Amino acid sequence: MAPIFKTPLGYARIKEILRDLKIEPHDHQLEGIAASLDREDVIATMATGSGKTGFYTFLMLVILAISRDPALALGGIHLPANPAMLVVVPTRALQEDMKRAMSEFGLDAAVLNKDSLAANWNLWNECQEMHTVLLISPELLTSLDFTKKLLDVPPFRKRLCRFCREGRHLGADNGGRWKRQR
Repeated sequence: MAPIFKTPLGYARIKEILRDLKIEPHDHQLEGIAASLDREDVIATMATGSGKTGFYTFLMLVILAISRDPALALGGIHLPANPAMLVVVPTRALQEDMKRAMSEFGLDAAVLNKDSLAANWNLWNECQEMHTVLLISPELLTSLDFTKKLLDVPPFRKRLCRFCREGRHLGADNGGRWKRQR
């Protein structure tokens, strides 16, 4: 498929959306957002503090803007009315930092880990139709609750538009731990 957002017009549209929010993305963030909107897998290696959380945040802000105003879309891209992004985050501290940073831009982010689920027994249900960004611990990906209470729930599946992974800690060599637990 030919690029739609990885074009001068696409980059301009992304910049326009973010400029309206008083955000000037770095070039590497802009390139990643465009590639993601073009439905490409994006793998980026960035140093600590170089804008990974900004990338996720800005991507979701662009997705929200397009979902709310389809006239901003290019090439017939369609996004759900209530989009959600799932981001696998390796540590609780980073989850909380990302939630705080995203909330500063008006995003409704939820942290999903053993502690947050113990504190709010209804969190899985909330995430089915609420919260724009879900910051989830990797160990929950193998839980039956993740599958039954989120992935297999039609309203959530309908709104899930991006799946992201934060950190090199989550490589392909996981010792077989990503199999479903019974």
